[in-house]
Amino acid sequence: HANVRRLEAEAIRDAMLATSGRLDRSPVGEAVGGWDNRRSVYVRVIRNSLDPLLTTFDFPTPFTTQGRRDSTNVPAQSLAFMNEPFIRSLADSLSQRVTTDASLEDDGARATRLFELVTGRPPTASEADRMLAYLATAQRRPDGAVLDPSLGARVNLAEVRLADQERAVAEAVAKKLTEDPRFS
Repeated sequence: HANVRRLEAEAIRDAMLATSGRLDRSPVGEAVGGWDNRRSVYVRVIRNSLDPLLTTFDFPTPFTTQGRRDSTNVPAQSLAFMNEPFIRSLADSLSQRVTTDASLEDDGARATRLFELVTGRPPTASEADRMLAYLATAQRRPDGAVLDPSLGARVNLAEVRLADQERAVAEAVAKKLTEDPRFS
């Protein structure tokens, strides 16, 4: 019965990590990059290089003070949920969490568990029917052939590895720039 309210960027990120089963709840440690599994409170804030995922969801900029956070609904937010490599890796972890659970014997049980993990409640009968109908159509190509379920996971893994390499290069360049006396 509570009023619907907008989550902050940090809460969105932490909720996705928790749902995927990858949230690192250790209470102490150093600052980490935005792709790490630590809670968002530990994400490093560099004024000239803000985390793009958090920024997409109205993370406050550290340049000025602000009495209240912005609350926008822009297409970039939906696109981030579909295309951001970190979010896709979290979705893959959630999928693995459900598909490798030995107690879930069929697609109906897996869909129900997935729904419960994501929404925090069991699905209604109509929601369960729609999920099973979607699964029946999503696992087949238009010509009727069954899709290889591991193909999407392999593509996603390749994208995540590429994104990790891009981040490593960006960090190396940023470190080099900060060490170079010409840029201090």
